[in-house]
Amino acid sequence: PYRIYANANKIFTTVRTSGTNYMQSVAVPEPGSWYHCALVYGKGQRQLYVNGQLDNSGALEGDLYFLANQATELGFEFIGSIDEVKIYNRALDANDIEALYQQHAP
Repeated sequence: PYRIYANANKIFTTVRTSGTNYMQSVAVPEPGSWYHCALVYGKGQRQLYVNGQLDNSGALEGDLYFLANQATELGFEFIGSIDEVKIYNRALDANDIEALYQQHAP
């Protein structure tokens, strides 16, 4: 039900509830640079964090919608390296995201 990917100089996300809901970053990533990206969904909100800071957010209603035989996608149309993908069983808060970014920032 989730997807996060880079395309057309933006970071795009998808969270599937009763419909497909897309959101893109405000930040424009520079090619060849390291970025920490986190997508959080919980309590009717989704948030996209880039380098530990909230980049974009929006309301989202409904339960997660799982389609048969459809996987979570990471890196769709992405050229580069993806490392340390983590999926949590709870919605992380801003402090959690900042701490994760600080642990791994170059």
